[in-house]
Amino acid sequence: MGEKYYDRNSYSSTNCFTEEAKGNDTGTAGKCSWRIQSGRLKMGISSMFSRHPTFAKTGPIISYIHRQPYGFQPESYKENLISELRNQIETLPEGEDLQFIFHIAAALHVIVFAKIQNAGQNNPPFRDVDELIQHALDGEWGYSCYDIPSFTTKMTSGCIFFSDNRHLNTKSDRLNRIAILLKTFSDIKNLKTAAALYQITFQEEDLYASISNISRQAELCEETAGECLNLHLSPFLNKKVQNGQTLYRFTGSYMELIPSLMMLDTVD
Repeated sequence: MGEKYYDRNSYSSTNCFTEEAKGNDTGTAGKCSWRIQSGRLKMGISSMFSRHPTFAKTGPIISYIHRQPYGFQPESYKENLISELRNQIETLPEGEDLQFIFHIAAALHVIVFAKIQNAGQNNPPFRDVDELIQHALDGEWGYSCYDIPSFTTKMTSGCIFFSDNRHLNTKSDRLNRIAILLKTFSDIKNLKTAAALYQITFQEEDLYASISNISRQAELCEETAGECLNLHLSPFLNKKVQNGQTLYRFTGSYMELIPSLMMLDTVD
């Protein structure tokens, strides 16, 4: 059992929800809420819909997936679908292939979300799944999560998560490493500095940032940013000296830290 939230104003022109849902108004910032019986479902969506050119590539496959009959599908269907996806990815040029993969992942999250929503007898239906998918592809999706014991999927601010919840390694040594990491990033100065470094450097694999640029982006003084970089964040960073100036970027294995941490925020 859980709660699902949506911004009523965002859907006023799309008629995705029935008028019946408005009867459960919580009286908080124009949002409505209701409970569902199957799993825990939460959602926050903002902005309006628009079209995206990459949908021309992902659209046919995505539409094929979510329009299949509800229920059991033979192994041949799954194998054919995976084969088709693999062939599509392998034939796309570099750059477009990764964008295509992200779009498929975002679409799968929306399809799952819409299927669960439409299966509930008391839930206002998602009437246009294609338009919802496009909403996600355009980066206009807020926060949504579907969570049951055998499956979890979550999307927020362009980050997508899937799990079957069966293979988590929760041994003490791993938990100790995670605790150390979280302790470092629980300090707001370290987190602001790390987020600024990520924002400056994530678009290029060989791009480094100076303390002055990082401090400006983080809205911290250079002394504070330098202390964060050289002491607390140092185990996560690569450094190089150029023209007498020390430059920074995350090591490859930690580059995804900031997007991963952003997944912890459940409000968009």
